[in-house]
Amino acid sequence: MTAAEKTVLITGATRGLGLTFAKHYTKAGWKVIGTARNLDTYNEASITQMAKDLDGVPIDLLINNAGILEPGLFATATKEHFMRHFEINSLGPFLTTRALHDNLKLAADAHGLAIVASVTSILGSIKVNLDGAFAPLKKVYYDNHKLPNGEMYGYRASPLSCCSRATSRPT
Repeated sequence: MTAAEKTVLITGATRGLGLTFAKHYTKAGWKVIGTARNLDTYNEASITQMAKDLDGVPIDLLINNAGILEPGLFATATKEHFMRHFEINSLGPFLTTRALHDNLKLAADAHGLAIVASVTSILGSIKVNLDGAFAPLKKVYYDNHKLPNGEMYGYRASPLSCCSRATSRPT
């Protein structure tokens, strides 16, 4: 299989790591599908529409990169703060992966393998809390991302931990 036959879908592809991934895979000759704020990864209807738009398109690599970091102290974080982080950083990648299951299966059937890589943070793999709701919910995401492995036929899910620093960007 040539690189031109491979397709990667990257959520949050307009800045930071997502943009870096998009540039890398474009240079490597992959077909790159990048999403930005027009895909609300916490909104099931938005994700369902994306999946409909991509019906029949094999996806060899899904990079769940979209997320937020709203700094705050754990002691002052509100329920709304936690829920926003949970919906976007933990539930969003699950909903996206589930919605694109058929696309991943198409690629796995055609090319032998499809991969789901979800960008998390070092804060998701260790017990530390530096940013209010961010770290504990990244831990939930990191642990839960491994759950679909047993039921995924023909492709694998891998938590991809990237230690990046926060960048200035609107939430």
